[in-house]
Amino acid sequence: MPHRALLRTHHITSPYKIHLLTTAASSLSCSVLLKTGRPPGIMLVQSSSLEKVEAWVKVVKRLRYKDFRVMRRGEVVGDFGVGAGQVRVFEEVGEVGRWLGEEGGRGWWVEGMGWGKGEG
Repeated sequence: MPHRALLRTHHITSPYKIHLLTTAASSLSCSVLLKTGRPPGIMLVQSSSLEKVEAWVKVVKRLRYKDFRVMRRGEVVGDFGVGAGQVRVFEEVGEVGRWLGEEGGRGWWVEGMGWGKGEG
């Protein structure tokens, strides 16, 4: 079963840090969604391996993002439509929700962000 972690920061704007996150996703074969630009910064990482998810989270921690929080982690059913080692970047929170609504995992994400009860 896949493992997933949801992270939140104040914002994600540094091209250098985004490059490091992308490189880590590739080297660890993790699937990653990033919501960049104005606050909040959102990161969603998934892998078949808990160790790879935790290694990617450690990369994020080392980057010392402002207001960094792990909002949720755990095993999940299915994926969110991003291949292993790939990163999909969004500029708006609504785009993330629409993508997850189409690909799966929107309810898990909504609950993890503390925005209420998700549908699934």
